[in-house]
Amino acid sequence: MMKPLNIAFSSFIQEIRSFFLSQNFIEIYAPPLTDLPCMEAHLQPFRIHSLDGVPGRYLFTSPEFYLKECLLTTPKADLQNGIFSFSYSFRHDPKSPIHRQAFLMLEWYGLEQTLESMKFFIQELLKKPIFEMTMRDCIQKYAEVDYYQIKTTQDWFELFKVKFPTLLIKGEQQTSPTDLAWDDYFHLLFLNYVEPHLKKYDFLFLTHYPSQCRALAKLTPNDPSSSLRAELFVKGIEIGNGYEECTALKDYEEIYQKSLIEKEKIYGHKLEANLSKLSFFKSLQINDLPKCSGMAIGVERLFQVLHNNNYFTSQW
Repeated sequence: MMKPLNIAFSSFIQEIRSFFLSQNFIEIYAPPLTDLPCMEAHLQPFRIHSLDGVPGRYLFTSPEFYLKECLLTTPKADLQNGIFSFSYSFRHDPKSPIHRQAFLMLEWYGLEQTLESMKFFIQELLKKPIFEMTMRDCIQKYAEVDYYQIKTTQDWFELFKVKFPTLLIKGEQQTSPTDLAWDDYFHLLFLNYVEPHLKKYDFLFLTHYPSQCRALAKLTPNDPSSSLRAELFVKGIEIGNGYEECTALKDYEEIYQKSLIEKEKIYGHKLEANLSKLSFFKSLQINDLPKCSGMAIGVERLFQVLHNNNYFTSQW
C-alpha cells in the first residue's frame, strides 16, 4: 500500500543533515548487508538466506561497524570532525507503538568527542537544554538502590526478594538466582521502577552506566565500576544510545567473545566465532579506532516525540 508523503518528516531530516554538515561532518552511505550485525547479546538480527546458499550475511542492527571501518581505513584529515549516516536498520524484536523492525537510524562518530562534549553537541542539534544525571544517582533517587554494593547475581536475588519480589515471578515460577545475569537484574529494576519516572524530564542525558552494561563503551577512568555510556531520553522515551568508544582490538575481542557465549546460551543463535573472517576485526588488527564518541538515534521515534506525531506507528 502506498504511504502518503510526510513533508514535515522530510524537512526534519534535512534540518539534521544541515546541522552535521555545518559541523564539518562527512555523510556516509552504509550498505545494510554485513557479516557482523551487532555485538549486544540481546539484539536480534535478521539473517539473509540467499539463493546460492552463502551463509553468514545479515541485515545490520545499526550501521556501527561499517562506520567504524570508515574511521579505521580513512586518513584522519579526510574525516574532518567526524562522520554521520542516515541508515535503515533492522531488528527482529516485537513491534510496539515506538518500535518497528525496520527503522531509520541516525548514527554519528565525533572525532575527539568526549561523553561530556557529546551532550553539548546534542543540545546544539536539538536546540534544547538537556538535564544530565548519572545512572547511579538515578537508581538511588527512584529505586533507593546503590548497585555499587551489588557484586553478584545472588546479591541481586536477595535484594529483589526483600524489596521487589514481584519482579522475580515469571508465569507461575519464581526466578532462581542463576536464571538471570547481573545486567538482567539491573534492567528489570530500571525498566520497572526507574524509567516510568523519567517522563518528568523533557530531555535527559543519563550517563555512566554500570560496567556490566558497558556495551562498547570505555570504562570510566579511576572508576572501573562504571562506563562512559549514555542514553538520551525525551519525555521519558529512550531516543539514543551512545558511548565514548572503545578503541583497542583487545576490548572488542573480549566484548564480542562474551556476547557470543550469551547469545548462544540464551537464544541458541551462533554468530561467527572466527574473528579473522570478519571485516571489522581485520581492519582493527591494523589500526586502533581513533578517539571518538558515537551516538545512535531512532529518527522516526525522535520525530514522533518532538512533534507529537504518530505518522509512523499509524502507517506501518
